[in-house]
Amino acid sequence: MEALQEHAKAEFNRLYQQHKLQIVDLKSEERRKHYERLHLSGTGLETIPWLLPDTIASRRTPQAPTFERHLYVEDDNTFRTHLGTWEKGVLEEELADLSVVAWLRNEPRKPWSFEIPYPSAGTHKPMFPDLIIVRGSTPLNRGRGAC
Repeated sequence: MEALQEHAKAEFNRLYQQHKLQIVDLKSEERRKHYERLHLSGTGLETIPWLLPDTIASRRTPQAPTFERHLYVEDDNTFRTHLGTWEKGVLEEELADLSVVAWLRNEPRKPWSFEIPYPSAGTHKPMFPDLIIVRGSTPLNRGRGAC
């Protein structure tokens, strides 16, 4: 039985590696998640591509503060959202750095959330960083309307 399981695992991994680009390109997020769950059900940790949707839904009011350089912007190139005190402070400090080209509030357990597994009591649990900050190799040229 052990030899059969090892053979099945090796064959699945071979097929997954052979077809992973097609899986990433699947139009159906549900189908893509199905393959990801199968791939992750094996032993050990696996790296999977982080795919972001074209749009995200965010609860906010018209009075919500605006922030620049969010990964998802509205027509005026800003993003409106309510942030907690510490999140707002961290984000303002980060946005003062001109090498920051984009940011994203990483909402836990969304289909698009960035997840980092960590070991805990013999198993791996998910950790979702609160903010994702993207830096470029050179500062933004603000005079050209970047981001």
